Amino acid sequence: MTKKLDQAEREARKVLNLWSAGAAAIGWVPGSMLALAAADVKIVKDVAKAFGVEHYSVEEVTAAVGASVAGKIIAGEALSLFPGFGWAVKSGVAAAVTKTMGETMISYFKRRSPYPA
Repeated sequence: MTKKLDQAEREARKVLNLWSAGAAAIGWVPGSMLALAAADVKIVKDVAKAFGVEHYSVEEVTAAVGASVAGKIIAGEALSLFPGFGWAVKSGVAAAVTKTMGETMISYFKRRSPYPA
């Protein structure tokens, strides 16, 4: 049985939701933004795999991941200056930025997927 596009999208969203929850869970930890930036690369690979896409534009994907990494690092560093409240907000920002980047990747790979609608 061939995987359908909606099945691939559900799989990709499940992966993304897990990674976003993980970002929220550890986002408050000092230095976590670098670990989360590395996780973005794994998200891209997992979403591509869910959609059955083996070859993709490194430039386009790098732009999305680069924006995510920059957002996490800038927000993370700024919010780290405010212990307690800032750390809590930092977790939310990490999750939101991860989710936004992942949604961009879902849209990108969905358009390139070989799976039928």
